[in-house]
Amino acid sequence: MSKKIISTLCSLICISVICFFAYFVYSPSVYEITPRSYASMVLADTVAIRELISKNLANGTPVMEAGNFSTQSEEGKMIMKVDFGWVTSSGSIIVYNEEYGVVVVQEPIVSGENITWNCIVYPESAKPNADICKSR
Repeated sequence: MSKKIISTLCSLICISVICFFAYFVYSPSVYEITPRSYASMVLADTVAIRELISKNLANGTPVMEAGNFSTQSEEGKMIMKVDFGWVTSSGSIIVYNEEYGVVVVQEPIVSGENITWNCIVYPESAKPNADICKSR
């Protein structure tokens, strides 16, 4: 009888462990994107275009990337949807997403050949801790 009890307990423990891992692996909250995480991902998705704009501004050439802005999907990389995206002739990047209600504006600050970036995020609560979003 004790072997049956031990076997039953082991089975219950195994089932509990499996359910525990299944909950955390397939829980929808793990994949939840908040307005703040959306803003962070937009900043990550725009690194390449910020570098191109910085090169143009440092060389004194026009911003060739000016105009409509959209994110390009890459295999294995999550790209954030942009409902409205624009790059101004001065190099500012404006991104809006209706689903998360977030506006991200990234603007270059030119000081000679040095280019730094500042970001403005609305709503303020969605502002990530990224270095370019630190108050100056």
